Amino acid sequence: MNRIMNRYTTFIDDSQKNFKLIFFCALIMLTYRIVLMIRFSIYFTEPLTVFDYLLALYVGFCFDISLGAYVALLPFLLSSICLIHPFPTISRLSRQFMLIFFSTLNAIILLANYLFFLEYEDNFNQWIFGVLYDDFSAVLSTTWKTFPVFSLSCIVLVATLISVYIGLHFINRPFYSFHHHKTLHRPIPIIGVLICIFFLFFLTLRGSIHSRPIQLKDAGVTRDAMLNKMVVNPYFALRFVIKQFFLLSKANGINLYIQENDIQHAAERHFGKMVSGNNLDEYMKKTARGIQPKKPRHVFLFVMESFDAWPLLDAYQSFDVMPNMRKLGQEGLLVTNFLSSGTGTMTSLSSMITGLPDVGVITNYQISARKPFPTSLAPQLKRLNYQCNMYYGGYLSWQRIGDFCKDQGFDHVFGGGHMGRWPINEWGVDDQQIFEYIDKNFDISQDSFNLILSTSNHPPYDIPVYQMGFPFKEIPDDLKEEYDATWSLKIFGHIWYSDKVLGEFIDRISQKAPDALFIVTGDHWSRKFLNPRPNLMIRSSVPLLIYSKQGLPESLQAAKLSGAHLNILPTIIEYCAPRGFEYFSMCQDIFDKNYFPLGIGRSCLITPCDIWNSEGQHHQISLNCEHPVFTSEQAIKRIKDMYGIGWWRLMKGPLF
Repeated sequence: MNRIMNRYTTFIDDSQKNFKLIFFCALIMLTYRIVLMIRFSIYFTEPLTVFDYLLALYVGFCFDISLGAYVALLPFLLSSICLIHPFPTISRLSRQFMLIFFSTLNAIILLANYLFFLEYEDNFNQWIFGVLYDDFSAVLSTTWKTFPVFSLSCIVLVATLISVYIGLHFINRPFYSFHHHKTLHRPIPIIGVLICIFFLFFLTLRGSIHSRPIQLKDAGVTRDAMLNKMVVNPYFALRFVIKQFFLLSKANGINLYIQENDIQHAAERHFGKMVSGNNLDEYMKKTARGIQPKKPRHVFLFVMESFDAWPLLDAYQSFDVMPNMRKLGQEGLLVTNFLSSGTGTMTSLSSMITGLPDVGVITNYQISARKPFPTSLAPQLKRLNYQCNMYYGGYLSWQRIGDFCKDQGFDHVFGGGHMGRWPINEWGVDDQQIFEYIDKNFDISQDSFNLILSTSNHPPYDIPVYQMGFPFKEIPDDLKEEYDATWSLKIFGHIWYSDKVLGEFIDRISQKAPDALFIVTGDHWSRKFLNPRPNLMIRSSVPLLIYSKQGLPESLQAAKLSGAHLNILPTIIEYCAPRGFEYFSMCQDIFDKNYFPLGIGRSCLITPCDIWNSEGQHHQISLNCEHPVFTSEQAIKRIKDMYGIGWWRLMKGPLF
């Protein structure tokens, strides 16, 4: 009988230590969450009460308890062996090992997550795949130059050693030892205690006492989006983003956007027409109107690194960091109600090159992208007798950009190795070197389309912009209340630098080729603003500039226009192609006055009046509009329709 009781009491005592391990892990994560809430409180945009903070901590603690249960799962299973044979040493050693392993891994994860928050103002998201597909050495070098990594690492190391020391002592003893407790010498209390232990551990694994386990949607518990991002701990954030990536990559990934059996209806809604048959490409087929009597011999599409639209808004005229874009916009067409296709360089570039939206599956690595799509940019322009050139200031091996562009039909692809002396910096040569190379090697006798991807407006922001003439050492008086110095003015000087060398290049080429067409946009917004609380419009928009020294074919009012990256291809074709030319595009051109101006970018929809995102957030752009064109539900539906169509065409082909 004593042996039996010894097995039970040993298991009960061991289980208490396991629950201590769970609580200790959860407490570490809770402490980290409080640090985030304090450090990034300046990013909160909504009025928050003590209850909001407590609610965020409570729901976050549920995620943390579940994480702790997974850490303690192995020790708990080994402790269960004590019910058969009282041998607690193996469970004790496993418990100590898991605490040390978790603490070591946690130091790396939390440091990475903190740096991720500093750069992206978000928990781990789809950008984490940059570690797999990006230039890892460049990421590390930029991180080292941009953030105090050494100091943070020392702090994390000391905190880890202290936590291991405290943790090992904390989990060494149970809350209360039952070895000499006479109550447990009777079967019914023993069975009751065992059931409670297993049930309680089951609840901790779920992180919830409700009918379902804790889920990502439970994180949206407060009114502030930034605070909600801190509710989920980094481990669950990684789990969710990886799970979504693999779901999108599976055969039924379309269900994250629309139902598979709704693809035809989605196409009819998006394109506004019915087509016989079951081929998506037929919906995308368009006929050029022939709006320009003579096509330009040269077309330049500039995709400028982290080019924001907000410096071009009237409210920021005094902080004129993009004077050339503003000047060229007055002579041509400058649209600020414009969205990027992705939240990163390659996702946006892939979308513009293929003519398909970024649907979260890393387009440039998909097998289907090894050959052009009907909507692809280069093959359609080659049909107009343009030689298609691509210029990128960085390494052509980055994100397989060189091979990807060749796969998609570009005739020539030039990288930083062609433009500057080796070794070039981690992200490539400066914008001036890119433009000087193109200017020097530009063949005016050959009709050409030239896609140019710049590099300079990017961390670590080490260009000597003040030596080059950047005029702002202080923020203008009318913006002093808005500017809180979260980002130094030198960082904004890199936008000024890119704008400066861009304007000089366009001026030089315009002298050589007066009929050249220039289109400028940003790959994504820079994630830098005068303060950490930009509205939805500011943190989503990039500019679109259309300029030709010969003038544009139609007089358009920029304030009444909007669009996104996928509107660029049809705009180029409509400008350059003769009447009756057939082409393929998912969107309309900017010049089409019969088309209601809207743009759909990555998880956002914009009109001249309003902008929505896929979470239902809304911001009114123009006070001249009485009512929004869409409700939030309608806007979300439009976004999902387009991305569902794009996913199907990329992952399954044209037939449905």
